[in-house]
Amino acid sequence: MAETGFLTAIENYLQNALNAAALQMIGVAEPESAGQLPALVLSLESTERAGNGLGERSTLITDGALRWTATIDLANPVLPDDPTFRLLDDARLNLILPHGGQVRQDGTPGPLAPADLIVNVAGNNIVVVAAAPAAGQVTADPIVGKLTFGAALPATGLVTATYFLGQWEQRVVRFKGVVRIDACAADSSTAASIGDAVVAAMLAPDARNAVPRLLRIELTGLGSIGTTEQPAALRRRIVRFAFDFESEDNRPASSGGVIARIPITTKLNTGAGLVTLPGNS
Repeated sequence: MAETGFLTAIENYLQNALNAAALQMIGVAEPESAGQLPALVLSLESTERAGNGLGERSTLITDGALRWTATIDLANPVLPDDPTFRLLDDARLNLILPHGGQVRQDGTPGPLAPADLIVNVAGNNIVVVAAAPAAGQVTADPIVGKLTFGAALPATGLVTATYFLGQWEQRVVRFKGVVRIDACAADSSTAASIGDAVVAAMLAPDARNAVPRLLRIELTGLGSIGTTEQPAALRRRIVRFAFDFESEDNRPASSGGVIARIPITTKLNTGAGLVTLPGNS
């Protein structure tokens, strides 16, 4: 979710920016003991997305490579969106991944090497090879997204495949709101100094560079030091910022889904009779 990603980006930035403050904890959880102090607690007091069609756009990306991980349940190897489509053949040797159009990690097409494809079956890594696979090995057809294993897959367990796609959809969502940052410490002076450090860090130019697509950040509130709170016996100072933020969401919606090969027969009337042409589609 875009809002969760925003809080994570703020957390990562403050973790580095306030390293000198020797924070014991930073995130969305409240400290429960004195050993977790000083701490920063992040939350969104309000958030509002732009209306449909406003501040939201999608772009088809065809330059580069999108890393993606798919997990398939061997006890029920079907597409989540189409439970009637079985991804594993009866011999349990050929597995169709949810996406075709796979590329190397540098975005170029061609045979996949171990650096371009990671396959794990029931907790065991499978070696990616280019030739016919033996037991413990797998080969890939990147165009259709098919994996061929050297030994039959087990009846239960998970197959996890991490691969790269050469085409995907990038959706940009814009939203605004108020982010609340609670500086929690064992004493009032530490809570005050950490609160001041948060203000300086969030309003510094480095914040725009460290938090991609942070369009606006403004201080809207700097609270007093609260009384002692249990169970951690902490003192709290609340700092609030108004913000505008854009979130990128990369999804393989345009990468190409499952490709099935269907036998067809075409008959042409040449005038002298019918010609039958077998083929695949």
